[in-house]
Amino acid sequence: MAWGKLRWVDLFERVARLYEIDLRVPHANVCRLRCDARHKRPLLPWHIGDQYENDPRRLVIVGRPHRDDAATTARPAGTQDGRGAAEILFRTKPWPFWRYTREILGRVYGSPEEGWRRVVLTTIVKCANASTGRAGGGITSATMKESCIRQAGVLREELALLAPRAIVFLTGSGYDTWLRSLCWQYRQAWEDRTDQRKVVLCGGHPLAWWEAAITGGGPVVRVLRVGHPQGKPFGAYVTRVAEWIGRGQG
Repeated sequence: MAWGKLRWVDLFERVARLYEIDLRVPHANVCRLRCDARHKRPLLPWHIGDQYENDPRRLVIVGRPHRDDAATTARPAGTQDGRGAAEILFRTKPWPFWRYTREILGRVYGSPEEGWRRVVLTTIVKCANASTGRAGGGITSATMKESCIRQAGVLREELALLAPRAIVFLTGSGYDTWLRSLCWQYRQAWEDRTDQRKVVLCGGHPLAWWEAAITGGGPVVRVLRVGHPQGKPFGAYVTRVAEWIGRGQG
């Protein structure tokens, strides 16, 4: 096995250990007693590229919760490994999250395949309410968000391991209440770089667009929370997000 592959496996398994041993999701009290998710089977990161740790951008893309009917692999601890499903979804599916992400990475890194090697894809809430039809982000309850993001702190602790330098939330504004709680070091602070309610034109259509940064305790982490790609003009959306990512170190 190549050295790059070994590093990829190691980082994924470190994140899996975080979920399963350190945070004990989905068996921790906050998961069992407070969270009202229908499907308490936390999804580990969709994908960690084998060159992510070597890439100067260290880009993490965060999506809304998955559908529980995705073809993931159950792990003994009760978590879900979706890496195999992500490979298929990324390369073949026309669904907006996967299609737009594929094109964004192609614009930034020269090809979707090269971008895939250098990026992390994960979800903002790890369990799901939806099992069929559209992705579950639109019906994720406030209790799920509060339990997973702030109280259990799963994404926050995941980011501490990943140490990103740029984070793009393809989530829309429905998670904004919880984003400022994602700083993972005590010296870090969230700084708005635009108004949280900012809207830009995207192919003549309004697009929620909030830029921020996580500062202190190391390199500045660039943050973009943008409207979910569902229903957005493909070319204009991809161009705007790719240009934002490309303004960072490359």
